[in-house]
Amino acid sequence: LYAQVLLSCYGVTLGVESTIVSPSYVYRAYCGDVPWTPGLDWLTTNVQLFQLVLKAFRFSFKLLFDQASLGPLEGPEELLGWLEECERDWYVGLVSDSGWQDAVLQEKPFLFSLGHDLTMGTYTGRVLTLRELPVQVGRLNAEGVRGQWANLSWELLYATNDDEERYSIQAHPVLLRNLTVQAADPPLGYPIHSSRPLHLPCF
Repeated sequence: LYAQVLLSCYGVTLGVESTIVSPSYVYRAYCGDVPWTPGLDWLTTNVQLFQLVLKAFRFSFKLLFDQASLGPLEGPEELLGWLEECERDWYVGLVSDSGWQDAVLQEKPFLFSLGHDLTMGTYTGRVLTLRELPVQVGRLNAEGVRGQWANLSWELLYATNDDEERYSIQAHPVLLRNLTVQAADPPLGYPIHSSRPLHLPCF
């Protein structure tokens, strides 16, 4: 029974009469837009089976992609290990799929998608890798900022230095002088324009 279902799904996906599969056919099947065959209606009525067939097709394409770039697998054990790794650490699909967003939220180590550049007429593979990104966090001393503002007040109001390239607005990598000077209250600094909180979705 399993063999019959497997062969039926294979015939629906690639076509039992197909001898040469074109890149456009593979891309359409990868996207889930399987060209119509007599058995397609039967397959699509079972949503779970259709999703499994689509996943198997995408995995097989990823396997072909890896073998073309990295070399063939040595045997059945290595193939089994590759499938387990792909199931555990990879999401193979489309960027527009909801599963892609879920994989990002689940912090899947690797994401793979297939694309088609209509302008160049080429097909592209995209691989994203999860990695740690170091971020520097610091805090400015409040007295240091107030000291800069006091110097700014003296320079502009008492020394009347209106040079656009004056020393007090030159950047300083530790004190962030260019930013703190701009944050001073007008007319010494620059007016801060604000608005109500805006929600910016990440994807």
